[in-house]
Amino acid sequence: MQMLKIQLETNSQRHQIELKERDVQLDQLRRQLKFAVVEEEETRMELKTLTNEYSAEKLQLEKRVVELEAQLELVEGKLNEWKEKALEATSQLRLQTRQSAMKIQLLQDELEAAQDSSSTSSQVSSGLMLNLFLCRLFIRFNVPQSEDNILESKIRLLESQLKEKSLEAEHAASTLLGAQETLENAREVRELNEQITQLQSTERKLKAELVDLIEASRSSSILQEKLYQTTQKLQQSEERNTQSLKRIESAMLVEEAHKQFYDYFEPIVKEEKSGVSLEDLKNRPAAAVIELYKARQNAFEILFEHKSNAEIQRRRLEKQCEKLQSDLITSGNNCAKLEMQLAEIQEKMNGSNDVVTHLRKVNAELIEILETYGKDPDDQEANELSTKRVALLESLLKQSQELIKGMESTQKSMATPAAVKKYESRIERLEKALADAKQENGNLKKHLEKAEMELAVFEKRLGRGEFNVETTKIVHLAVNPTRELLQSKAKSSDIEKLRQENEALRSRLSKLTDGEDAESPGIAEDKLTTTTSYDTVEGLKKLNQRLKQVRRFVQLPN
Repeated sequence: MQMLKIQLETNSQRHQIELKERDVQLDQLRRQLKFAVVEEEETRMELKTLTNEYSAEKLQLEKRVVELEAQLELVEGKLNEWKEKALEATSQLRLQTRQSAMKIQLLQDELEAAQDSSSTSSQVSSGLMLNLFLCRLFIRFNVPQSEDNILESKIRLLESQLKEKSLEAEHAASTLLGAQETLENAREVRELNEQITQLQSTERKLKAELVDLIEASRSSSILQEKLYQTTQKLQQSEERNTQSLKRIESAMLVEEAHKQFYDYFEPIVKEEKSGVSLEDLKNRPAAAVIELYKARQNAFEILFEHKSNAEIQRRRLEKQCEKLQSDLITSGNNCAKLEMQLAEIQEKMNGSNDVVTHLRKVNAELIEILETYGKDPDDQEANELSTKRVALLESLLKQSQELIKGMESTQKSMATPAAVKKYESRIERLEKALADAKQENGNLKKHLEKAEMELAVFEKRLGRGEFNVETTKIVHLAVNPTRELLQSKAKSSDIEKLRQENEALRSRLSKLTDGEDAESPGIAEDKLTTTTSYDTVEGLKKLNQRLKQVRRFVQLPN
């Protein structure tokens, strides 16, 4: 028991030290949690600012990219259209320039020729017209019909030539107009070339802006990498926070379990019959719980004994009640029989009393009649009749007297009123005893029910332990006290055996070394000198081995 108490005290001290260490760890974890929360808030703020900046820059860049892409698409479309138009215009211009150059040269030649021949042709044409007109007049008036036909044919030829010349002049004028148009188209081509150069310059500017945008996208990728790094840091801080929260939760669970343990056992300890104080519960909870368990076990055993005694008393009282009930039933039956007999006897007595009174009246009347008849001696017939009547009356009187004697004998043989009263008082006493027994039986039943309720409570507590497993956490002892006690007993028994063996060996050694020289004990003492501690099991084993070696060394010379 002392070892158990010492172990329980050491366990309680260890438990208190562990609780203090856990409190210190909890404080450290809380500080770490606060620091982690502050770091997390700072990182979240930085992340929010970076995400906001990144999102704003990204939106601006996306808008700028969309606008530039739209402008690029428009410019590219316009460029393609203008390029197509320019290609078509250049091709047409080349053709037209070639054609116009050829035509211009031809027209210049024709113009030179026409300018040379225009003066002559105009004169010739006017002359021809006049000649034709004069010829026609002359032919009409002077020339014959055959020559007229020839001249008409010549005139027709001349008219056709004139028409051809006029057509050629018109064609030359139209070619001059086409040349002027080609010159105007050349101007338009120059303007288109200027627009193409402007578009190329704008394209270069857009390409430079695209390069800037690519550099901005690279900077955005750098920002994305920074954001990824910050997110990783945030995740690491969150993991640390979760780990610290888990540690705090486990510590809080331990504290809650300790509080629940204390709250559960506090009302039990506050009871007068507990035998444990609150200080013991705080300082050494395991020992306090064991003492409470022992006290409750003793109380349970006492209650179980009380229950068994109460059951025995209840059975005895039930048997007594059954006997009293059977006696009461038999006495009630006897009483009922006696009451019936008494009623019959009373009826018979009443009838016999009535008969006796009637007979007495009749007897008195007959006596009076006889007395009256005895006073009249003259009437013989009346005397005879009276004598007959008297004889009859005497016979009736004898019969009535016999009946009265029989009734009196039956009345004497019947129970007296005192006996009836005695029976009634005994019945009342039995009824009172039965009522008292019933009341005592009810009280015992109540006491038995109460004891059964307490027994059920204790059985439940024994079944589920001194506390509810679902709501309370069991903190087991670090060391099993019974196992430690058994181990200490085993160690102590081994130590005692080794000590006994060592003492026996020393005694034998002393016996053997009494007749030997002084050298052998010196050698033995030199061999026995050691720095090991002989208080432990290993030291005693070593000592035992060395003593055996000394014994062998001493036995060798013999």
